[in-house]
Amino acid sequence: VTPALFEKWQPIVGTYANEIRLKKMHTRWGSCNTRAKRIWLSVYLPAYPIKCTEYVIVHELCHLHHANHSHAFWQTVAIAMPDYQQWHNILAGKTGQLD
Repeated sequence: VTPALFEKWQPIVGTYANEIRLKKMHTRWGSCNTRAKRIWLSVYLPAYPIKCTEYVIVHELCHLHHANHSHAFWQTVAIAMPDYQQWHNILAGKTGQLD
């Protein structure tokens, strides 16, 4: 994981992770321990466009504000990354990959 991506997005989202780790995850792209402020990212993300990794970083950082998938959570994601749905859809297999 490139720390530069976290350095880019943490100020935008307005929260900071204490720890970032990689893990072989087969059912999700990332996870977040809100108490420890630890974010795990899937080792399989590099197979997708870099914007997909950025979306997962934003998604997990937003969980440090909202530990759920509430309307407020998704608003926070949209404010930080207005085009998030495009990258979310690629990871969900709902659209073809872009360059």
